[in-house]
This record gives sequence, structure tokens and C-alpha cells, in this order.
Amino acid sequence: MFRKLWKYEWTAMMRSMFPIYGAVLAVSAVYGFILQNSLVRRLLPISVLNYAEPVVIMIYAAAIGALVVFSILMTVQRFYKGLLKQEGYLMFTLPVRVRSLVLSKACVSLVMGVCSVAVAVISVGFMAGTVFVGFFSGLQDLMAELISLMKLEPETFAHGSLFAAEFAAAGIAAAFAVVYRLYLAMSLGQLSGNHKAGCSILWYVAVSTLRSLLGMIALGAFFGGFVQDKPGAFQMSGYAALHVMGAGLLAVNLAELLVYLLGTEYLLKNRLNLE
Repeated sequence: MFRKLWKYEWTAMMRSMFPIYGAVLAVSAVYGFILQNSLVRRLLPISVLNYAEPVVIMIYAAAIGALVVFSILMTVQRFYKGLLKQEGYLMFTLPVRVRSLVLSKACVSLVMGVCSVAVAVISVGFMAGTVFVGFFSGLQDLMAELISLMKLEPETFAHGSLFAAEFAAAGIAAAFAVVYRLYLAMSLGQLSGNHKAGCSILWYVAVSTLRSLLGMIALGAFFGGFVQDKPGAFQMSGYAALHVMGAGLLAVNLAELLVYLLGTEYLLKNRLNLE
């Protein structure tokens, strides 16, 4: 059932996003071919080039802006219309848990975000031309250095790889937390009798502000209390400190995600107010 939910969400979301992706790639390809091609630049008059370059760049910037805006709007729209509007009556009759309904939308939203980033990177490659190819050559040199490090310092390479995995997992948890924070705010907005959309925005601001305050308080308490008052307790090897930082970041992001997830699930199960 989860696979079917995924397929349904993916089809509905990409139906709106593919035209945006195509527009961004088309504009960047035109810019890269016409304005970065030496032969074309010799054939076109200087006056035409001076006029075309800023126009194409403005169009490209507008396309990238539309890509970002539509990515956010689609995340909000698919949850709002799919679970909080009339479509929710049908979705909640399916033989599947609420958590799976929400998770399918969150997963598709994150994959869409990855696709949007990939499209943006490819578009930059179209515009940059040989400069972008040089960037990948630099990545090959970096990989060669990492392979050398693995042979010369296997312990350092192992700890570095583990920290990279911890950091990547923390990033994935943080990305899910961002999506679920939107879902929680929209679910809280449904509790109001009127102006549900406006209340959802206010709830998002409130939740984000509270999150920032709690984060600053926790950080200040840790460094101001534990580290300064008990400096000897924090003495550890470089590798241990590295993994404490990576695992701690992962734990914090997972805890934040869990709060948003359980809050959204509780509201959808017990306090749902469909329009």
C-alpha cells in the first residue's frame, strides 16, 4: 500500500514540477549554447550580446526562483489538499495508518527537493560550460587524495567516513524535520474555526521561534554549564569529540523530528477538522 501511496503522490507532484524543470534546463541550455559558445559570440554583434546577456540571466534567475517557490508550494499543497481538505475524507478511509499517509507525502517531497537541487546543478553546468567540467576534475583529484589517505591513514579515514555518515544521517533527519514542521503547523491551523491558512502560517512562525529559543537555551546550558564548570569531563580524544558532535547532532535532529511527527499524527487522528 505504501508503494501505491508513493506512486500516487509522485505522479501528482511531478505533473506540476516537470514543466518547471524543463523551463529551467531550457533557459540554461540556451544561455550556455548561445552566449558561452565562442563561434556564436563572434557571429553576433556586440550590441546584441550586451542586450541578450542580462535578459537571459534575469530569465534564468526568475526560473530558479520559480523552482524554489514551486517546490515549497507543492510540499504544502499536497499535504493540505490531500489530508486536510475534502480529499482527506477519501484518504483516511484507506486501510493504512495515518503515519504511512503522511510519510509517503514527506518522502516524495524530499525526493522532489533532491530533484530540484539536481536540476539547479545541471542548469549551472549548462551555463558554466568548461568551468563546470573543471569542477568535476577537481572532484576526481579529491577522490584520489581520499584513496591515498585511506592507504596511509586507515584509522583516520575510517573515523572520517563514520563522521560523514553521521553528518549525512543528521542532514536527512533535519530535512524530514523541516517538512514535518510544515505539516504540524498546518495541522495546528486546522484547529481554528476560520482563517485556517493564516493560522497555519502563524503556527509555523510560533513553532520555528520556539525551536530556535530552545536550541539557544540548550546550547548555552551545555557550553556555559557543563563545559566551563567541568572542563576535565569534556576532555577526550579528537576522534571521540568528532563522533560526539556527529552523534549529538543526529540525536537532536531525530528528537525534533519525533516531536513533529507525533504531534502531526496525534492531531490528524484526534483533532482533525476537515473542510
